[in-house]
Amino acid sequence: MYVCLCHAVKEAEIKAAAKRGCGDLEALGKTLRVGTRCGICRCEAQSIIDAVHQHRCDNVHVLDFAAKDMATPVPA
Repeated sequence: MYVCLCHAVKEAEIKAAAKRGCGDLEALGKTLRVGTRCGICRCEAQSIIDAVHQHRCDNVHVLDFAAKDMATPVPA
């Protein structure tokens, strides 16, 4: 799905940029030009960035919890 019509940027491209480290609209604007023309896409682009970063945080928490469980010996 296209998010930024002015620059023909798709949701998948924004997700990929967020995974590479674009953490806000300013960084996204510099890399993909999202939100730099009419601005209608800014809210949706920020939502995508937030979702990508929230997902990363959720995964880290789950992995930390699993690592602690694996380090604890299981009673015989």
